[in-house]
Amino acid sequence: MWQNFKQLLWQWRGVWITAPSVTAMVIALRLSGWLQPWEQASLDQYFRWRLPEPTDDRIVIVGIDELDLKKAKKWPISDSQLAQLLNKIQAQQPRAIGLDIYRDLPVEPGHAELLKVLQNTPNLIGIELINEEDNSAAVAPPPVLEQLGQIGVNNVMEDGDGKLRRGYLSMTKNDQLLPSLSMFLAGLYLEEQGIFPEPMETDPQVFQWGKAVFRPLKSNDGGYVNVDSGDYQILLNYRGPAGSFTTVSMSEVLEEKIPAELMRDRIVLIGATAPSLNDFLYTPYSSTHITTPERTAGVEIHANIISHILAAVLEGRPTIKTWS
Repeated sequence: MWQNFKQLLWQWRGVWITAPSVTAMVIALRLSGWLQPWEQASLDQYFRWRLPEPTDDRIVIVGIDELDLKKAKKWPISDSQLAQLLNKIQAQQPRAIGLDIYRDLPVEPGHAELLKVLQNTPNLIGIELINEEDNSAAVAPPPVLEQLGQIGVNNVMEDGDGKLRRGYLSMTKNDQLLPSLSMFLAGLYLEEQGIFPEPMETDPQVFQWGKAVFRPLKSNDGGYVNVDSGDYQILLNYRGPAGSFTTVSMSEVLEEKIPAELMRDRIVLIGATAPSLNDFLYTPYSSTHITTPERTAGVEIHANIISHILAAVLEGRPTIKTWS
């Protein structure tokens, strides 16, 4: 028996030597970062090849497009126009409203009118941009909404190739933990159904939220090597390419050219979709071959993060799993 075993070992000696060597080489290549572009490209290809997913009808985008800019005759739009837009949206009784437009300074005419609307819209969440170098405010939030605690962070994190594959759930500013715009809006939506995140006893950074378990991305998770994993980031499971969400223009809302129930009990996001405003980002759907890479409006990026959260929490939609 022992002779047979020795003979078997001798016959397979090449495998015993080669397999560990190949494994060691792959590990070394990965730790050096050489495999990161290929692993990211594989993830991108996965998104582009998978079957189209249904539109998430829990989210509606109000885009400010080129025609809206032409009618408004200025950018940013005036406080008066913004107040009118918010009133029209609130009249449809949405569950939450996200204002993905910086509003740290008055834009006359109509500032007093806008202040009144902001003070009386408890389901409205504004934004601020955090300076990631020192965790201070890069663009301040609307003062009224900040006083009311109705602010979310709208920072995004691009990879080295300029594509957005990660999303923030929260960030820290001056030692204060702030939710992202997407996290805040998803939370408001889920609160109506009595669903709240619950930290795990074993690790408070890991939390159960409905049918989903959320874990922060680590610096060497998935295809990443020593990536900046500060604050609370997740790998984003996109709903689809640009144009995957129900979108209406600001003019259509102001002129009441949309269905009366379109926004009821939904999350409404307001943001720029006009190409001239250049609020667009590259995603895994931005092919770099043959055609010009397609970009996605920033407001739709937030819609994707919200959809990721809601679908995972309510339906158990799989998140992007990684290996460390």
